[in-house]
Amino acid sequence: MKMCNVEIMKELKSLEETKEELSKVSRSDLSHSYYEDQEPEPTGYDYTKQKRDIEALDKRVRYLKRLMSYSCATTIVEGFDMTISEALVYLAQLQVEKKRLKTFDTSLKKVLVSKRRTDEKDEDGKVIYIKAYTVLDYEPDVVKSDIARVTNTIYKLQLAIDRTNLTNMIEVES
Repeated sequence: MKMCNVEIMKELKSLEETKEELSKVSRSDLSHSYYEDQEPEPTGYDYTKQKRDIEALDKRVRYLKRLMSYSCATTIVEGFDMTISEALVYLAQLQVEKKRLKTFDTSLKKVLVSKRRTDEKDEDGKVIYIKAYTVLDYEPDVVKSDIARVTNTIYKLQLAIDRTNLTNMIEVES
């Protein structure tokens, strides 16, 4: 049967949830107590069956993850000329880059930050002040442009990865 990556991911999640449920056994299910004048009433817990069921789930999980790993390592994301695995790494790099760019101040290039009074006076007898400015050593418009470019690339890459995961079909044994 053929399944897309998303269907395989959903099955993997379902298998992990089933395994978690199988692994939940209350302490009272693992043993039973009885008085010597009574017949023992076992709980019905079957360790061998539980172990076999969990091993079967684990085998299926390993199989599906192998298929996903192969798919991610070989399937090209349209429009980005990279595999799904590379695209996921690139997506993480873009998100780090966007976070870094957001730390830059993109307001005014030059800002008056203070005035300091001097002992000198101008020809009208007014006190002379020296102004202090903070000047950015980069162009805020370039940073704004880079933020927009990275944000747009993240958006397009996420869509391309999603589209690839929905359209890439893999032959899966039942």
